[in-house]
Amino acid sequence: MDSTTLEELISLRRKLHSFPEISGEESHTAEMVVDFIKQYNPHGIIRNIGGAGVAFIYDGDLDGDTLLLRADLDALPIQEKNNLSYKSNVEGVSHKCGHDGHMAIIAGVATQLKRRKLRKGKLILLYQPAEETGEGAKNVIEDEKFAKIRPDYVFALHNLPGYPEHSIAIKDKYMTIASTGMKISLIGKAAHAMSPEDGISPVEAIKTIHTQLNDLQNVDRKADDFSLITTVGIMIGAEDYGVAPADGELMLTVRAYKNEILESLLQKITSLAGKIAQEEELQINISYKDQFLVTVNDTKCVEIVKDAALSNQLDFITLDQCLGSSEDFGRLIDVSKKNGALFLLGAGEKRHNVHTPEYDFNDNILIDGINMFYSIIDNILGFQADNNGGVKLS
Repeated sequence: MDSTTLEELISLRRKLHSFPEISGEESHTAEMVVDFIKQYNPHGIIRNIGGAGVAFIYDGDLDGDTLLLRADLDALPIQEKNNLSYKSNVEGVSHKCGHDGHMAIIAGVATQLKRRKLRKGKLILLYQPAEETGEGAKNVIEDEKFAKIRPDYVFALHNLPGYPEHSIAIKDKYMTIASTGMKISLIGKAAHAMSPEDGISPVEAIKTIHTQLNDLQNVDRKADDFSLITTVGIMIGAEDYGVAPADGELMLTVRAYKNEILESLLQKITSLAGKIAQEEELQINISYKDQFLVTVNDTKCVEIVKDAALSNQLDFITLDQCLGSSEDFGRLIDVSKKNGALFLLGAGEKRHNVHTPEYDFNDNILIDGINMFYSIIDNILGFQADNNGGVKLS
């Protein structure tokens, strides 16, 4: 890759950073991606898949497997604190997970496909919406257009601050955790603050539920049945000193290493909350948000990632534990015919963590991501002979 192309990719990344869109509203982001990649001659473009998603199709000369590489389109509802020349132009929204960088990496793959064609099979560059809410992969899969690109293999990466630049980290089998947001709403009866006995308050019920949740979890992160219940919010009544409250909400994030453990835990929480609500004569409603399944990496695909890392002279790190964060990429692995893997791209040991107002994607690792995907493509689909050799970057 020449320096001009690399500068174009950095410029694209920073343009995407300047105009972020939250989950479910990524139409302009998708158009920016289309405007860039269409100049690199994909054989087909599928728009509006699973929402604002876009899939670029590249065909090889011979029959073979379908390989899908995924990037994520959406930003986060976080106000940026960085004073960058390309800082977010959208109040309260910014790319604080590095999806702008992921998009630029996949675009970098497209730049190489113009000069060196696939030997066999089909390559799909998928720009998926709504990863942050856990809805995007599900919506893509359920879209009838997905049948045209249903993959044999799927791969994705995520940048990882805290790990050295030029490193790749991965874990076999359980890679990212299953999680969901859970809101327990309790409805009682208001009363005058002078006569609280005339009402039905949710205060004691929420206190009891909150305390007893500790008995349901196993917080040993080394245990296969690890689970964690985190209280993220409690709302009871309002600032009205003459009223004893009628309503209250307990908001939780529930996590587990395995889908079945998470489901069992949710049932236990529901049972506990229902029992206490009944004892306190409260009505109860339970709702869920941001639901993620566990991402399970395939052993063969982990080896493909390892081979790619070593061939590009990147440090290879085997993780001991499943990540505590969640990803919806596991759904794409689950529907692939021959499985896939999610791997992590070291973003620098002193970089701000993702989901913080100070975070920004590290442009120095764009080349690493492009090279990783290029090597994975070469392993599974191969490239036609080229007098100019490979396209690995330095």
